[in-house]
Amino acid sequence: MDSSPPPAALDWIAETTGGPVTCVRRLAGGTHAATHLIGAGGDPAEVVLRRFPSGDPAAAHEARVLTMVDGLGGLAPRLLAADPSGVRFGEPTVLT
Repeated sequence: MDSSPPPAALDWIAETTGGPVTCVRRLAGGTHAATHLIGAGGDPAEVVLRRFPSGDPAAAHEARVLTMVDGLGGLAPRLLAADPSGVRFGEPTVLT
């Protein structure tokens, strides 16, 4: 999971935010998922993409928890989109 996000992931982010991807930066830490800060020309202007190994249930768990804590007024990340099965580009993914 050391690779940069695939083009299909960047397309998904552009669709979700309504603007083009402007930059991609790997975030340090975490050994379970590849985590990148993505600059987007839409709303929101910055998102975090977490990609998990194929077949890993962590994306589904994370999406469920983020849905449950939605509405905490910025105290938890806001779930923008999730692909827990990896249908879009082969990796279970969470976008916050």
